[in-house]
Amino acid sequence: MGNLFLSFLGTSEYLPCNYVYKEKKAKDVQFVQEGLLSILLDKFSSGKENRVVIFLTDAAREKNWETRNDDEGLYQRLLKIERNLKIEAVRIPEGNSEKGIWEIFKIVFDQIHDEDGIYLDVTHGFRSLPMLAMVLLNYARFLKGIKVKGIYYGAFESLGAYQVVKNLNLEERNVPIFDLTPFHTLQRWSGAVENFEVFGDTQTISSLLFSKLNQIIKSTDKPDKKAFDEKDFAKGFGKVGNLYSTVRGKQLYKGDEHNRLKQQIEKVSQQKLYNYPLSPLLNRVQEQLSPYKMNSLRNCFLGVGWCLEHGYIQQGITLLQETIISAILDDIGEDWSDESGTEVKIIEKRRLALSGFIKRWNKDGVILGEEREAEYFSVDANTLKEKLQMSAVFEHMAPIYEGLRDHRNNINHAGYLLDIKAGDFSNRLRKAYK
Repeated sequence: MGNLFLSFLGTSEYLPCNYVYKEKKAKDVQFVQEGLLSILLDKFSSGKENRVVIFLTDAAREKNWETRNDDEGLYQRLLKIERNLKIEAVRIPEGNSEKGIWEIFKIVFDQIHDEDGIYLDVTHGFRSLPMLAMVLLNYARFLKGIKVKGIYYGAFESLGAYQVVKNLNLEERNVPIFDLTPFHTLQRWSGAVENFEVFGDTQTISSLLFSKLNQIIKSTDKPDKKAFDEKDFAKGFGKVGNLYSTVRGKQLYKGDEHNRLKQQIEKVSQQKLYNYPLSPLLNRVQEQLSPYKMNSLRNCFLGVGWCLEHGYIQQGITLLQETIISAILDDIGEDWSDESGTEVKIIEKRRLALSGFIKRWNKDGVILGEEREAEYFSVDANTLKEKLQMSAVFEHMAPIYEGLRDHRNNINHAGYLLDIKAGDFSNRLRKAYK
């Protein structure tokens, strides 16, 4: 674990210039690498290993790495930087083919150590090398736990064509260094949005939001209220996602978190965002939230669809069965949660009893078996039986509930009870939900 500066060296004839990054300037340097390293030195911890790896082809080594005709190459110039830097040149192929690109990928990846803090210079990355390097860093972030500290580009061409710049006085050759780190952030956003769309993961986006907003809030004496509004959205977004992954049926029914998130979206969409990639996502989230109402069992059925869409099969099976129980009890006028004041123990027994009734009815057409189970309902056994027999909801949903029983038990007991193939669970849930 240490600091690693990565850069590519080309074959051009580089002119002495002044490289400028924010308030800092590296004067009279021929190579962007020496200028950038001079500017970044205060970011390199003396207590850690500080490595500089320059990737170059054979042609670049011959032209610009070693001293030639009394002209110092990049290597000699880097040695003059006053800091304990471990400098290494690593050969790469030209990258003129797909095979060459993958070879470069492996070479660069192998130079990265676990948990390195990476500073990347893409100024002289030829052809596709800058794109390759930036994608590679995102890959290494997952597999090697690296932190991307900065990505930089020295914009020599902003001064004009080579011959034009050559005729300028040195004090006029001020080359701006652009910070391209936001592109890495955007790439992370791309992955986070994909995780949300495909897997229903809200935590990755929330984490990105928190990371940016906490920096803003900590670095400002009186942070803008907009930062806290955006942070509230991040919290609410994460909470809504958790309702599905942890199967919170009662909270889905109430719709409080969904409604609160709708309000948070309305608030932040009317202001300038600190996290720019969030803007296109807000409408998408708003669309997904729009069908949810306050205190509606329909929310729970919508939740089953959400679980199906994002691969939460175990949660979807559980939620569908339990929502069916709630819908039947609601249809016959029985409390199905403790929100109405009925004791939790009574509600639990009532729901279990109805599950038993469904099982017996599906087997031999008998709704009530043991009469004592009816004591957990607000009516006597005969009245309860009549209500169930007259309930269109019971008639329609009881077979669907029973059709999921074995699959729910099997998935909850890790497949030790019945031999059900993995793909059968999503198929059965999809059919039941439809």
